[in-house]
Amino acid sequence: MLLTALLDELRHDPQFAQVGRLLARRGEPGQIALENIIPAARPPVIAALARASERPLLVVASRQEAAARLHDSLACYLTAGEELLLWSAQDALPYEQLPGDPVASSGRLGTLNRLLRARDGEHPGAFVLITSARGLQGLLMPPQTLTGWRQELRVGDRFEISETLLQWVSSGYDPVSAVEGPGQFSRRGGLIDVYPMGAEGPVRIELFGDEIDSLRPFDPTTQRSSGRLPVITILPASELPLWEYEAAATRLRALDTSSLRAEVSVDWERTLRLIEQGQVPPAPDLFAPYFIRQPATLLDYLPPETLVVTDEPSAVRLAAEQVESQAIELRFSFEASGELPRDMLRPYHTQETINAALARHTRLRLGESAEGLPTDEATAVNFDQLREPGGYAGRMVQLATDLKRFGRQGVRTVIVTEQTERLRELLAERDIYPQIVGDQLPTPLPLLTLATGTLAHGWVHDAPGEAAEDEDEDAGAFTKGVRAGAIVVLTDHDLFGTVRVARRASRRSSAQHRAFVRSLTPGQYVVHLEHGISRYTGMITRTVGEPPPDGSPAPTREFLTLEYAAGDRLFVPIDQTDRVAPYTGSGDEEPNLNRLGSAEWAKTKSRVKRAVADMADE
Repeated sequence: MLLTALLDELRHDPQFAQVGRLLARRGEPGQIALENIIPAARPPVIAALARASERPLLVVASRQEAAARLHDSLACYLTAGEELLLWSAQDALPYEQLPGDPVASSGRLGTLNRLLRARDGEHPGAFVLITSARGLQGLLMPPQTLTGWRQELRVGDRFEISETLLQWVSSGYDPVSAVEGPGQFSRRGGLIDVYPMGAEGPVRIELFGDEIDSLRPFDPTTQRSSGRLPVITILPASELPLWEYEAAATRLRALDTSSLRAEVSVDWERTLRLIEQGQVPPAPDLFAPYFIRQPATLLDYLPPETLVVTDEPSAVRLAAEQVESQAIELRFSFEASGELPRDMLRPYHTQETINAALARHTRLRLGESAEGLPTDEATAVNFDQLREPGGYAGRMVQLATDLKRFGRQGVRTVIVTEQTERLRELLAERDIYPQIVGDQLPTPLPLLTLATGTLAHGWVHDAPGEAAEDEDEDAGAFTKGVRAGAIVVLTDHDLFGTVRVARRASRRSSAQHRAFVRSLTPGQYVVHLEHGISRYTGMITRTVGEPPPDGSPAPTREFLTLEYAAGDRLFVPIDQTDRVAPYTGSGDEEPNLNRLGSAEWAKTKSRVKRAVADMADE
């Protein structure tokens, strides 16, 4: 459900217009604080800003879950032509040494390429990029490094097979017999299949001699190609510049490893040999500062006119401080226990570095006053004409009374619900007949609209002027505060006290989930983020509900089967494969399987947390 029609109403709000004027006349970076703006109103205000300003927006939330919720809410207000991007932070804390996710890495590289093209004027236009405090802390290769490696392949171009494929391998691309996932390529004579990082799917390059004759996307399952492309972009297969492996290995060899325990020293040596061979290390984040001499921030990839919107600056600041504090504790714990060499380079950006990068942009602060900010660079706007609606908790009689009153007052009401038919019947019993819409709100807005969709919370936009006088004693407290001409948005949460809880936003599309499964081989070792090392044994289809009354088959769902120690098994839904990554340990030794529900996964997460807790107790 697209609620874009509501944005035009917000753009005519005097307070919103004031923000627009402040942004238009600012020649130097500064800060604007939107005080008293409720959380439910922030997604439509951000979307309206993106549309009105026609400039890129970076929205920073406190944590990845909050960023994902903002992303989902903004998707209800922005059209397909208004680009919405989500920058996913690494799951692991600094020093936590978890394996990288190639699909998530592919998504981040694709986003960086999109930002670069906007910054360099190759792909102009507004976009909204959402991330978390942790997302800003990652070390990135400088923009010029990514631009320098990036390849554009066009039909008719000369294609030097040996030279090009060697370049791909040096950046981390894996030569395989059949391409199934990002960062892979295969060659069969004059046909080269490649799954570029950041791409939606693989592409087949057909050569005529040493010239590119055609570029065709294809389905990795059926191997059938469809359509033609004039150009494709090849990005490095790793977020690390792996071609700098010799310099990285030299810097790592210079570290004093005498404090490492014997078994850790063996693993460390294996990892260094992997790096010296130009391969991706098991924990890429940990080694990033050795591959990247002058690490960039995400902000370095943004166009200079980008507006930075911070959702609850105090919460963002606290989240960043917590990550830094935990990282310091992890480092001391690992060094004290002989897990890491002492004095390794810091694998994340400090808040000081991030603040310096932020200061280059105009910043909009949501939900926090301008108090304490320099008066020469901060302006406050009291954004109080958007407020929370009252809750009905299933009281349909009161809802009907209020909706009838809203109609008489010229108040336009939009109800966003997943229970359209049920609500239509309940309202019809009380002689209320809303206009029912499916994909998009009509313009102009009817007095009462029933829209099928999911929205966490509603809001009220009060029209300027005095509140309308109540006409009878049945008016609820909610109705009494609504002015004539206002807009009221209600959701299932506001009506029934419940809301559909969305699962954490997956980093993989449906096609990418299936591509990841195809890349696995039964018997292969994998790592589940919460449960540790296991063995993938295959796929299984299970019934997940009762057969419907019409006699059709019961719904089914596909699961990955992961085998743990002592015969324990875990079934992972296919749409949650972003919690699973291939095991990337070094050497030929087989890893030990973890035990479900035990503390054996302490080698990565559990042991670290216990060590940190022990240090805190001391």
